[in-house]
Amino acid sequence: MSEIGSKKLKAKLLEQEITSLVKQSRNLKSDLEELEGILTKLNMKALVPIERIREFGLTNVTEKAYDSALAQTQLRLKISALIKKKNSELENNNRLVQEKSELLKALSICSQCNGKGMSIKAQYHREEEGIIQVGEETDICPSCNGTGSVSL
Repeated sequence: MSEIGSKKLKAKLLEQEITSLVKQSRNLKSDLEELEGILTKLNMKALVPIERIREFGLTNVTEKAYDSALAQTQLRLKISALIKKKNSELENNNRLVQEKSELLKALSICSQCNGKGMSIKAQYHREEEGIIQVGEETDICPSCNGTGSVSL
């Protein structure tokens, strides 16, 4: 497989991973909003349907969660811990999206000119007095046609 073909495959896989992570982040944000709303209601001593709480994996929560102040406090602590866990997952997802986006950007940089769009060659001219003049010659990169990036 050619270098460009390999880069295209890596780019496609990265794009799929980024799309999946962004979708997970949206779901986490939605869950966080819902959980924070539930916690707010519980803090105001309002009743929240137990089924709504169980949707977030707190399957051991029963109607007895409202029987005493201690049980209500325990429920609020469980939901607070779940919010903290979801926030951590969201931060991790955002970090991964950033890292994978940077990798994707790096893949599109032309490897022949390192993103400069041109190649620089040194030129040496010997003058009659024996002095050597050093200069540079620049050519447009043939791989990227001077853009510095390759299309994936």
